[in-house]
Amino acid sequence: MASIEMCERLSSMAIIVNLVTYLVDTMHMTSASASNFASTSGGTSYLLCLFGGIVADSFLGRYWTIAIAAVIHAGGTCLLAISTALPNLRPPPCDPALSNKCVKANSLQMGIFTIAVYLTNIGMGGIKSSVPGLGTDQFDLKDAKESAQMARFFDRFHFVTNLGTLLAVTVLVYIQDEVGRSWAYGICAASMILAILVFVLGTKRHRHKKRFGTPILQILQVIVAAVMKRKTPFPSNVSALYEDPSQESIICHTDKFRVDSGTPNPWRLCTVTRVEKVKMLVKLLPIWATTIIFWTIHAQLASFSVQQAATMDRSIGKFQIPPASLYAFFVVAIIITLATLQKIGLGLFFSILGMAAAALVEKRRLLVVKANRGTVTTLPVSTFFLLPQFILVGIGEAFMLSGELDFFTINAPIGMKAISTGLYLTTTSFGMFFSTILVTILTNYTGRNGGDNWLPPSINDGRLDYFYWLLALLTLINLGFYILCAVRFIPNSTKIVTDMNGGIEMCERLSSMAIIANMVTYFVGTMHLPSASASNFASTSRGTSYLLCLFGGIVADSFIGRYWTIAIAAAIHAEWGTCLLAISTALPNLSPPPCNPALSNKCTEANSPQMGVFTMALYLTNIGIGGIKSSVAGLGTDQFDQKDDKEKAQMAHFFDT
Repeated sequence: MASIEMCERLSSMAIIVNLVTYLVDTMHMTSASASNFASTSGGTSYLLCLFGGIVADSFLGRYWTIAIAAVIHAGGTCLLAISTALPNLRPPPCDPALSNKCVKANSLQMGIFTIAVYLTNIGMGGIKSSVPGLGTDQFDLKDAKESAQMARFFDRFHFVTNLGTLLAVTVLVYIQDEVGRSWAYGICAASMILAILVFVLGTKRHRHKKRFGTPILQILQVIVAAVMKRKTPFPSNVSALYEDPSQESIICHTDKFRVDSGTPNPWRLCTVTRVEKVKMLVKLLPIWATTIIFWTIHAQLASFSVQQAATMDRSIGKFQIPPASLYAFFVVAIIITLATLQKIGLGLFFSILGMAAAALVEKRRLLVVKANRGTVTTLPVSTFFLLPQFILVGIGEAFMLSGELDFFTINAPIGMKAISTGLYLTTTSFGMFFSTILVTILTNYTGRNGGDNWLPPSINDGRLDYFYWLLALLTLINLGFYILCAVRFIPNSTKIVTDMNGGIEMCERLSSMAIIANMVTYFVGTMHLPSASASNFASTSRGTSYLLCLFGGIVADSFIGRYWTIAIAAAIHAEWGTCLLAISTALPNLSPPPCNPALSNKCTEANSPQMGVFTMALYLTNIGIGGIKSSVAGLGTDQFDQKDDKEKAQMAHFFDT
């Protein structure tokens, strides 16, 4: 399970962080368009986590959801490798003889690239929504020993996940920049395939918890019954409410969102336990909504912040740091602080500080641009000035990740773990989508009537610092709403009578982060997309991958189980997505020609086939991410008995790791 999640992170982040640079440099998109593509992709991937959770809880089960999503993710990554490898699947380089005139990627090139990216998003949606739930299924929380083991499981789970991310934004980003994207994506695909094999080989050792019906159908039945009985008087004695004593687990009645019962028809009468499960999900929504904007800020680190780094001095002696590798400091901040920082509110607070620092640094960078305009290619200012924004937002994510995962796991109804995990991951999805919307609005409306264009094709001509200040202000307002929701939230007091019931994850993180961290630079530098376009492409890809976690969770909990969901998603991530990504970056015909110095570095944007193959590979890895991330944590918790104090403690250590 951990291997699936790690490889999903490895592949997905390898795509995401360098997506905008590929779209701008190779596919020749504008910065705004690339940024929106990235934001939309990222948002879709996390939104798919919700659908993954529904599929897992209602149809396939977590195991099968993870397995299928992993296969899809692997396929997407393979297609991404092919897209970046074949010259015909990307536009020719910019022509220096024509002032670096660039040809944009045509429909076929963009189509193949987009398909690949969204296949990886689908895989991500299935993986991320089911992995945590399948993990918890391995433990009996009634057993003290297994409960302790589950704690250790989550310790290890978090560790290998972030290790995958760290490898993606350092090793794989370096390979993308210095060796070739197709090689990096090929490594991602191979790691996911290996993770799938490990996952499948461990099938007999996994505990597969019994599904409690079809959660999505039960939710609809409760809603329909509540509407039909909205005028029915509530009984003075709650014991008169309908309950099925044969259920393995019974939840006591609460007076929140009260409903009554009348007949045995499930569309007219639902048990108290079923009603309470739906109410438990509804209670999560205010906290869910107020965490979305954090991921909008997070999206900027993989888009505009990487573009900032590309313009600055990145040398340490004779070694040049890849722009996307600054993401490593962000990941290190998460790993260092994860064990102690648990508050969502602090995560929002640190993200505000991160954006304020980013705005101040960008203002300084623009002054250097003005003083050296037209005289230098690399600005005489160190890229390490960008570290505060990466570190502060990284600390914020440490708070946010641990806080959100604990909140949505602890308060998840029985039988709906993958759906709850998918719901939590959709905050990332909607954050990415909001980034796309915001960038599009600012691109279209700033600069009118003689004003400054905040996000022009080149960030050196814009006011990115204004954009960062806007994000800081919006997050500050959101923090106020979050505090109101947190104060009013009442933890579940319902009593559960009976059962409450990383290698894959590391490789997923390794592959995903290797893609993500350098995606913008690849789009801008190789595919010749404008900075905003590359940023949007990267954000869209990331959003899609997390959206697919919802689908992954649905498939895992409802159909094939977490184990098979992880296995299939890992296969998709590795065999299709990462491999195609490796091929796409390796073949000259799948990327546009380099910019032509004889024509003032005129660049040709990637054509449709080039963008299409790359996008297809990228989204295949996203599909794998969706399947892996939705099920790995759940499969991990499945290994511990939460009734045993020792195993419960072990599970906590598992998630820390």
